[in-house]
Order: sequence, then C-alpha cells, then structure tokens
Amino acid sequence: NIDVVYNRIVSSAMRYYIPEQDTVRMSENEIFELAERLLEVPGISYIKIREIRRLKNNSEYGLELNGWVNVLYAYLTGDESVVSEGTVDGDVLVAARQVMNMANEFSTQYEKEKFIHDYLVENTEYGFSSYFPFDAYGALVDKECVCAGFSDAFELLMAMAGIDCISVSGEAFNGKERAGHGWNKVKIDGEWYNVDVTWDLGYP
Repeated sequence: NIDVVYNRIVSSAMRYYIPEQDTVRMSENEIFELAERLLEVPGISYIKIREIRRLKNNSEYGLELNGWVNVLYAYLTGDESVVSEGTVDGDVLVAARQVMNMANEFSTQYEKEKFIHDYLVENTEYGFSSYFPFDAYGALVDKECVCAGFSDAFELLMAMAGIDCISVSGEAFNGKERAGHGWNKVKIDGEWYNVDVTWDLGYP
C-alpha cells in the first residue's frame, strides 16, 4: 500500500507537477513512514500530517503535499499549462519570474542568493495583513508576510535558481523572549549556510 501511493506521488513530483492536492488516508504508522520517504523527493517542499478524525481505537490521519511544484514546473520548463492566470499559482509564478529575471543577470550562486535575499528584505514587509502571510504568496505577491512566508519564498526562488535550499523550523531569541521561528539553510559552492531573511529585516 505504501509503495503504491509513494510511486504514484513521486511519478508526478519528480516532474515538478502534481495536478491537484493529493490526500492519502492510511494508518498512523504507514503515513509517517510514507512522509519520511517523500521528504527526500525533489519538488516536495513540505508535508503536513493532520488528524482527520479520532476513531474508537485509533485515529485516521491525512497527508497533504504542499508546495509550489506546479510553479516550479512552469518556470523550469516554460509549460504554463499547469497554472492558470489569476490563480494563486499563477500570481506566484508571475511575481517569482520577475525576481528571477533580475537574479539571472548574476553568474555565481553566491551573487544570485545574495540578490534574492536582499530583494526580499527590501521589498517585503513583516506583517499579517496578507491573506497568505505564511507562504510565498504573501512574500512575493502581497509583499507582506511573517517568517514562514519569507522562508517559503526564499526556498522557492532558490529552487528556481538551481540552488539547494531547505526551510528550517525552530525557535529564535530576540534578547527578551523565545518564540517559534522559521528560516533557511542554503548550499553555496558545496557549503551549507543559515539564511534568515526575517531576522535581517529586523524581526523577530
């Protein structure tokens, strides 16, 4: 059962294209095992496991694949048939392409990474007024988001630039208190570095 679902999802994700959100219902052990395997697949930015309903002896869980695989596919291949104008994916593709058109004027990984980092710092504000403050839409389209939005946008743009990048969740300490926080790790010229767009903007 796990292999069947895994192969079906990977066959789409490896092409950077998932036609629609894929929800799978399995046992708790099966779904966590599947999630661990899927996290190693390029093009899947994160996996959300949620409890659908609590049963008498156990619970039923749902696994949701989220990310910008359609946007990546459209950008990397030029095939925009997988996104529609005026949709969330379509708006993110337009905004991300504008950033990448400028980033691609640079030649090295470091130069591209620095430009993208600086672009987000200089053009996006920290806040919750966006309807999507926790993902790349808030950062790139609405120009306002929180740490998760900065991290998500940075990871997407790094993928478009062909630079290895992951999102990291943890805690940050601003000198007074600790709070949940998200940032990135990026691989430049074979070395991994921490990148915190939110922190460099002056938050938290």
